[in-house]
Amino acid sequence: MTMSRKLARRLCALALSMAPATRRSLAQGMRAELEHVADADALGFSLGCLWSAAGWQLTSGEGVTRGARFVIAVGSCGLALACLAVAVRLRDDPLAIWSLAGIGLF
Repeated sequence: MTMSRKLARRLCALALSMAPATRRSLAQGMRAELEHVADADALGFSLGCLWSAAGWQLTSGEGVTRGARFVIAVGSCGLALACLAVAVRLRDDPLAIWSLAGIGLF
C-alpha cells in the first residue's frame, strides 16, 4: 500500500468523523468507494470527501455550534498568549504596564 493511499484512507476517515448524523451514511459510502479509486486519484478523491464533510458541517446546525466553539477556543488561546507576553514583559520591568497601556510614565 502506497503512502498516498494510506493518507487518503486517513482523510476519508476524518471526513467520516466530521460528517453530521444526517450525512453519515453518505460519508460511509464515500469511504467504501475509495477502495475502488485508482491509487493515482485516491488522494484527490479523499480531499474531495473532506471538503464535502466540511461543507456539511458548516451548513448543519450541529456544525455551526462546533464552528463557534472552535473560534472561541482559538480566540481564547490568542488572548492567553497575549497575556503571557504581557506577564513576561512585566516580570522584567513592573512599571512597563504604563507603556503597554499607551499612557507613558508620569
